[in-house]
Amino acid sequence: VAENICFSYGSKAVLCGVGAEFSAGKVTSLIGPNGVGKTTLLKCLAGLLLPSIGTVWVKGRDMRQIKPRELARMQAYVPQNGSVLFPMTVYEFVCLGRRPYVEWSISAHDKEIVEELLQYMGIASMREKFMDELSGGERQRVMLARALVQQPDILLLDEPTSALDPQMVGEVLSVMEDLAKQGLTMLVVTHEMAFARDVSTHVIYMSEGVIEEEGTPERIFGAPESEKTKEFLARFRNASI
Repeated sequence: VAENICFSYGSKAVLCGVGAEFSAGKVTSLIGPNGVGKTTLLKCLAGLLLPSIGTVWVKGRDMRQIKPRELARMQAYVPQNGSVLFPMTVYEFVCLGRRPYVEWSISAHDKEIVEELLQYMGIASMREKFMDELSGGERQRVMLARALVQQPDILLLDEPTSALDPQMVGEVLSVMEDLAKQGLTMLVVTHEMAFARDVSTHVIYMSEGVIEEEGTPERIFGAPESEKTKEFLARFRNASI
């Protein structure tokens, strides 16, 4: 739950009193033009940014009262363009997702979970590749795998298909749709309107740092009330949906 969230970069206000509730086991798509605060809101929900005003509640608890290790067991965040600062293989990178559970060294149980996710994401064959050798689509699958090995109940995704070729977009969206069917709570910042319309259970349209309109996909795409929402969706209707 986001309660009255405000955030500024210096003197520039980016979020202004944003409030929203994300239902357990549901998929929420966050849509809107670039630069309206979607990614900033997602980072506030992930605990990467601290709101100047307002509270983020995770499972009924104030996020500020939850230790990072515990929070990482509850939710995982996948950035738009994840970077790796040090030379690291795919296997090593995915194993990092088990850090919230590791006491001294990675266990056989941890390794089993990693192996399952490598297979599930179709990246087992590239386990010994270095992260900087991967294509954009391969890297995105690895980023998802690392998030999923945290075994979170909540998954926060920022433009997971950006800069991917059409085939890779389809593959990543297929994985996301499968995760949605498994009952994982997902909040997705996306420009994939077909995903927002056909997979989401709730859609939020943001404009200029506020939530302009929200509702079911059927209502938002079928009968939007806000003129800004109508104008935005009209630009995508022929190209994306």
